[in-house]
Amino acid sequence: MDRQRISTGCCRTCGIRSSTLLKRSSIGLIYQCGRCQHYIILCMVSQGTPLSMLLTHETSCTIRAHSGITTWRVRTIDQGYDNNRSRYNIEVTVASPLNLPPMPPRWQGRFHSYHSLKWCGWIANSYWSDNLQEQLQCPEALFSEQNLISWYKQGRNRLAIVHWPTIPNTGLQVVLKAYGTGDWHTRLRMLFRPSRAMRHWQRAAELQGRGIRTPQPVWLAVPQGRQYKVVYLAVESAPPHLRLRELLRAIGPETAEIDFSGHKLAVSDLVTALGHYARDLHEAGVAHRDFSGGNILIPENWNGNSEGLLNEFILLDINRARLFAPGTIDIYHRIQDLERISLVESQQQHFYEAYADGSAELLAQWPRYQRYRHSYLRMRNTQNPLWRFVLKTSTYWIRTG
Repeated sequence: MDRQRISTGCCRTCGIRSSTLLKRSSIGLIYQCGRCQHYIILCMVSQGTPLSMLLTHETSCTIRAHSGITTWRVRTIDQGYDNNRSRYNIEVTVASPLNLPPMPPRWQGRFHSYHSLKWCGWIANSYWSDNLQEQLQCPEALFSEQNLISWYKQGRNRLAIVHWPTIPNTGLQVVLKAYGTGDWHTRLRMLFRPSRAMRHWQRAAELQGRGIRTPQPVWLAVPQGRQYKVVYLAVESAPPHLRLRELLRAIGPETAEIDFSGHKLAVSDLVTALGHYARDLHEAGVAHRDFSGGNILIPENWNGNSEGLLNEFILLDINRARLFAPGTIDIYHRIQDLERISLVESQQQHFYEAYADGSAELLAQWPRYQRYRHSYLRMRNTQNPLWRFVLKTSTYWIRTG
């Protein structure tokens, strides 16, 4: 096959002009963008030629069988090129890359997919700029000293705050996570379900669609090919906040008020707000499955109001969350979340009553909540890993059996 570098119109995906000639057909030339996975067909057809004939002709070529073309986009570049002919630019979108599922239609307008020679992924429209494609060719460069602000965690899974390279010197910060996939058990799990980074992105997009506040997913980068050892995920940095865990640690059996952002906050108001937040989350169809104080952020400007908390509190670590239709979560998943909140015994009933919010059906489950919580605390406080695994497994089968 004749391959040569040529210059065509800008690719709609990445904006470059350099493309490679793949095929000479009887009605035009087929090029492939030199950077992304889009094919461009430039052809000369008469003004009276039906486009259906053109598409039928080109979809039968070997390029379609090779690349898995899924959609066509036809644009007239030069109408009236001469008296009898017009020039059409036909851009062909290939199927999604191997490691990236198709983007749901409901995400259109918020995110878009991108492809490069070595990476594919998703990116938020609000964080995109024309100069970004080149910089995302090497995701590891975002951890360089030039972009790095501070480390949260280093090791197989790395977490840091970095400058987002959209426009230099704008001060835009994101939380960048690098999920390692090198160990065998992680690779085995990824044969049956998406990576943690991809699950986090999918859950974040769905939660935001349901009106639940969680850090905005900014960028997901997955290597092309079957063998890869790292996946990158960037989310927006949270505003000034306090972790709920820090506030709960300050609550004792007789504590009536705690310090919160320079003023006093009644413990009863905090517990009531937490119960209402958990109830609203479950009514929205979200079971977090790691609903602890470390995964809930409270903005410093919170005024203590217990209404509209889905847009106030910030939910983290959502890659394990399960999504249900609103109002259909069973009591097992409800209590599985509630039992992880570390409150003193004197505040447990207040918390559960605030969660039930007068529902007789939920109030009747108070003894069950107590049993589940005590079994969870017993499992969590066990030091022996083998015994903890036995308790965790037996607890699961007893509850769901």
